[in-house]
Amino acid sequence: MTPAMAQGVTNEPWELEQFYEALIAAEPVSAPVAVPLIERKPATPSRPLPTGGFLRVVPPLYTNPPVQPLPGDDEVEAAPDTERSIQDPDPEDVS
Repeated sequence: MTPAMAQGVTNEPWELEQFYEALIAAEPVSAPVAVPLIERKPATPSRPLPTGGFLRVVPPLYTNPPVQPLPGDDEVEAAPDTERSIQDPDPEDVS
């Protein structure tokens, strides 16, 4: 079934020649008139932009839950604080 058959325009599929003849025989219509779109103020928090339109505030999709300590974390010793980082060479080990 073709879209034209579904709309009741025809009861059989058309050949290309039949379609062309129907297209040529159709009454001419006037060109559509351009109508500017109406800008609606968003329902969510927003602010107008100088060039038109609005900048909307989009809520985050999710929030990070607070980090919970893992069981046994209190048993792990903290690393000693040092002033040197791992990448700093040892001053006594320079050759």
